[in-house]
Amino acid sequence: MPVLTGLAANFRKQTMAAYSVEIWLIPSGPGVGTTGGMIAAQPVIVVPDPDGTFSIDLQQTATLRPTVWFSISLRYLDSAGEYIARDDIPGRLDVGTLGGVITDFISYTDKPIPGLLVEWGPIAPDPWPIGLVWVDTTTGDVNQRTA
Repeated sequence: MPVLTGLAANFRKQTMAAYSVEIWLIPSGPGVGTTGGMIAAQPVIVVPDPDGTFSIDLQQTATLRPTVWFSISLRYLDSAGEYIARDDIPGRLDVGTLGGVITDFISYTDKPIPGLLVEWGPIAPDPWPIGLVWVDTTTGDVNQRTA
C-alpha cells in the first residue's frame, strides 16, 4: 500500500501539537479492489508526531470500484481528548499506487464536494451543521441534523 507523508502546521508554520490534532481521512464510501478485497468506509485517523509530521500507509483508491476518494478533516481535541473543533480541507484525496507527499494527491476545489459528511464519535458534534450525519460510537445510533 502507498505511504503518504505530510505536515500538520498553522499559517505561521508552527506545530499544532498543543492543540491535540487528529487528521481524519474519510472515505466517500466503500469499495471493492481488483484483487477481491472489500474496503469498508470507516474513517482513518492519523495523529501527527509532536513536530507535526505524519506518515500513513493507506489503501490506494485508483482501482477501487465504485470510485472512492477521501475527504480530509483536521480535528482538534481538548486536554481530555474530547472533540472541540475541526477544519475541513476543501478537496478530495485520490491515492495512487505510489506514495509520496499527501498534498500531491489532493484535488482542490473552492466548493464543498457533494456527498454525505459523516462524523464518528461518542458525543454530538458542536457545531453541528445541517446535513451532517453523526454516528454515536457509544450506542451505534445514526443521526442527521435536518434543521
